[in-house]
Amino acid sequence: MVAERRRRTDSACVLFMFNSNIRASPAFLAPKPTIIAPPWRVRELGPQAGHGEFIGRGVARNWHSAHQRSTQRTSMIQDLFDTKARSQLVSRTYASDPSLFRDIDTLDKCSSWTDPVIFSDQMALSPTTRGALFSTAIRSLLVVAAFMSFPTLVEEIAPLIFLKDGALSDEVRLGLTGSFLPGVSLLFGALFSYTISLLVNRQIKIEEIVNAEVSALLSIVLHMEDYFRYSPVALEAAMEAAWRHTDTLIFQSRYQEILLLVQDDPLEDLMRLIIAVDDEVLASDAHRNKSGVHRDSLGYLRGVSSDLLKLRTTRLSSEGRVLPPVHFGILVILASMLLFGFTLASAQPPTVDGPVAAAFESRVLFTLLVFNFSLLLEFALDLTNPFVGRYKVRRTTTTAIMVKIRSEIVAVMGRKHMKTFDVMFNIQKRRTLRDFKRETGMTLPSDNQIQPLP
Repeated sequence: MVAERRRRTDSACVLFMFNSNIRASPAFLAPKPTIIAPPWRVRELGPQAGHGEFIGRGVARNWHSAHQRSTQRTSMIQDLFDTKARSQLVSRTYASDPSLFRDIDTLDKCSSWTDPVIFSDQMALSPTTRGALFSTAIRSLLVVAAFMSFPTLVEEIAPLIFLKDGALSDEVRLGLTGSFLPGVSLLFGALFSYTISLLVNRQIKIEEIVNAEVSALLSIVLHMEDYFRYSPVALEAAMEAAWRHTDTLIFQSRYQEILLLVQDDPLEDLMRLIIAVDDEVLASDAHRNKSGVHRDSLGYLRGVSSDLLKLRTTRLSSEGRVLPPVHFGILVILASMLLFGFTLASAQPPTVDGPVAAAFESRVLFTLLVFNFSLLLEFALDLTNPFVGRYKVRRTTTTAIMVKIRSEIVAVMGRKHMKTFDVMFNIQKRRTLRDFKRETGMTLPSDNQIQPLP
């Protein structure tokens, strides 16, 4: 059964993995596929098999022409990113300050930090950037416009409630105050409370999941140091896979992370390194004496790595759980109906040969209603993106754990090695962004330091 699984995986899987032993050479900089075989094939071929070469029989069957493969890949990517039309998560970071991770040398400053304000969560939160509608200047203009236009609005809609002789229609009055305004108020309150509850719970869930995710990754990194103590090649690959996952959380968007799931998943590479240790080999006294790896360590790492994959999947699902634009459109319609009903109820009977009157108090109340409804709508829209605005996800704990993870990796692998790896990894990311734009015509959101190549 195991042999059959290996045979099927060896012949059908085409997995992408970043070079765990990168050197800045012209051969690396030249575009070429990075495809590796399953772990058991890597052990057979040995560490000399370069990640930039085809190793394994994953491309033995050529099902389509090159043009058809390109079309299929483009269609798959477009399907994956179809949520862009429904989601505002165009950018994302789980670091309070991404600049802390742009250079490995900045990690040294963490040991001297004495003020938690450095993490910026306790600092004054930046205002939301939802467009000009909710800026202070535009909101002030909205309030002035509501105050000035109220008399004209009352005069225009007065025929709906007053008869020709100026008497108030009893049917309209009873319907307005007895059922219309109370009913619309209940609908608006119920829908708005549901909206806020859903968005706030999603934000809390994302914060809890990502904290658990990076904690599990830190535990794996610490155990990997002992797990692969006598296997430098496997230890190097494991540390670099953990580094790549933290890079995804810090610098890359949700769409890029989804793309990694099918092309170059660092957590998959990490788990395959753990799975590659066979129980038969682990049980042998020679292996136990040579490497110091025990069954309990293997079982723990397999369980934690499996939990890490589940946490990542749950987090991505929570990030993509957004409300459609029609939901907020309904809120706007209900708020407009309340303003319309209030305007009708505030109208006073017209004088002889004169316009319909509007009390000054009603004018002020109408202006306050417009102002408050705009604030409520801004509040709801601010929660639609958990990573920006006044109510964004708090990332102090996540940032601190990722600083610990990267510092531990640098301590194990060496500063020079990780600097070289980080530079080459950023080059690959820029090339990926460029290729994605060329094939799909779309530009993936990215951090300022990872701009697509021209």
